[in-house]
Amino acid sequence: MFVSVSGFAGAYDRICRDALQPDKKVLIVAAMDVDAACACGILTRLFEQDGVQYQVYPVRNYIDVNDISQLLAGGDGQLFCAAILLNVGASYDAAELMQAHETQPNEHMTIYMFEAHRPINLYNVFGDVQIFDDGETSTAIPERDAVYLTDDEDEDDEDDRSDASDNEDTASEGGTPEKRTKRQRYEDRRLRRLQTQSYYEYSYHTTPISVLLWHLVMEKRRESNDSLWRAMVALVEAFVEDRISAELYSRMYSDLKRDMERLNASDESEGIVRTVHLREIKQDFRFPLYRHWNIYDAMCNSRYVAARVDVWKTKGEAALCNMLAQVGVSKQTCKQNFIAWTDGNARKRVMESLIQALTDMGIDHCTIPSFEYQFEYQRALSASDLAYAVGAQFLFPRAEGDWQQAFYTSLDILTMRKRAAFEDGCNKAMELERVLLRQVQTCLNNGGTSMAKRYRLYSILDTSDHKYFHSYGMLHRLARFLVDHRRFSIGARRSAEHHIVASRADDKILLVGIWAKKRRQEGDAVPNKFGSLFERMTDLHASLYEGTTATQFERPMLELKPDRMQEFCNVLVRVLTESA
Repeated sequence: MFVSVSGFAGAYDRICRDALQPDKKVLIVAAMDVDAACACGILTRLFEQDGVQYQVYPVRNYIDVNDISQLLAGGDGQLFCAAILLNVGASYDAAELMQAHETQPNEHMTIYMFEAHRPINLYNVFGDVQIFDDGETSTAIPERDAVYLTDDEDEDDEDDRSDASDNEDTASEGGTPEKRTKRQRYEDRRLRRLQTQSYYEYSYHTTPISVLLWHLVMEKRRESNDSLWRAMVALVEAFVEDRISAELYSRMYSDLKRDMERLNASDESEGIVRTVHLREIKQDFRFPLYRHWNIYDAMCNSRYVAARVDVWKTKGEAALCNMLAQVGVSKQTCKQNFIAWTDGNARKRVMESLIQALTDMGIDHCTIPSFEYQFEYQRALSASDLAYAVGAQFLFPRAEGDWQQAFYTSLDILTMRKRAAFEDGCNKAMELERVLLRQVQTCLNNGGTSMAKRYRLYSILDTSDHKYFHSYGMLHRLARFLVDHRRFSIGARRSAEHHIVASRADDKILLVGIWAKKRRQEGDAVPNKFGSLFERMTDLHASLYEGTTATQFERPMLELKPDRMQEFCNVLVRVLTESA
């Protein structure tokens, strides 16, 4: 069931009350993403202030969640009075996932969910799972009865449909009450199924859970710049990664800005000397890590610029250099560190000139409003800097036994006291941006495979960069880059093809789909239909179902046995043609 913002504090108080019982603590299960890491930092800070014991488990997928449920079933479940899922479990029945109602050790453990993924499984919505929600969900929730239709009712549907068809002429002349009842019963169930199908059809994201937790912090009157900063980083990262729309970002940005001004104004009025300073950045370039890299490489590796100018081509590189010449700086100068070669006033002039020059090229909206954080007299860092550095920890290839360390390193970076960890994240992020651009160039040169008119499949070749594309995050970023190039490339025929990217990883093939939209504008967040399409394919074709798994928290990703790839393509074309 949903817990509204006004009920956040009450739900949190219940968690604390249960956790403060003897030998009890809270289980925190966090996804390996920036938003969950930020949320984990905010939540654990609250627990520490209230003396609540907790244990954090980062997870990559539902296989890791199942490992935790086995741990709980083994006896450790008696220690936990509550399980809090951070961006985990939206697609599944969370109670069943955690085995909370099947095993004796867990039967008194309440499950709470902070979730930015939508849609949320309806068993969670109508069950005992407590879902923190701010009302931003855009899809209509079906009636409760639609969730609990049984197989027996499916058979009744067939009987009622047959009766309705056999007696159609009689019905037109009035019919008996019994026959009208059967027809009505069949029609009611059909409508409920359509409501449920519509609810699950598209996947999308809503308010970052770190922002939800910031609401909880304010309800508890525990505001601090560190907690607010984590909410800011999560919000900026969600917008940079196109998970939320410009409209939603603008509204939440204004709210956080107002909270920042209120919080810091009260410190000044009370004579408090602050070691942490939060400030607004009215215009922050949409180029990755340009303050720590250099402005030229940051522009060339930016999806926002590269997808429009084809910077890997001689013509595109020349256009970029001509633009810089209009600004009055050379390519060599721009390849130096951005902070090193300009003072404050000069940087402002260069930024203003760049914005105008990019706009003249047809690349408008090249900046976004953002925030920056400064600790004591150290160099200020922007929210997008942190988003890239933390995100790289999750996306960068690691040894199999070392993946959990990425989560703990991300928590260190977000404390803003571990500059070495931040610099390491920046270096990883820069390498990932270079790898991504090289793979985009390779995919575009190969052209991909066109399917069912408006669909295109790209396969990542076995190159030295192949190891970077074994996760949803990198495959999704690649697919999004390709979609943006087809939609926004200057001087090219613009179209809205839906893209699927495939990559071989050990003994399986990973597939990620991204939905396109006609007349899409910059700042639109496009809901993704591939999650429901993949589910429909595996439901309709049993042999394909046996060769696929869906272990990721993102619905538009599928894991496929290599020998089923050809069958997958054939079935996909049929399903896409039927749904066109």
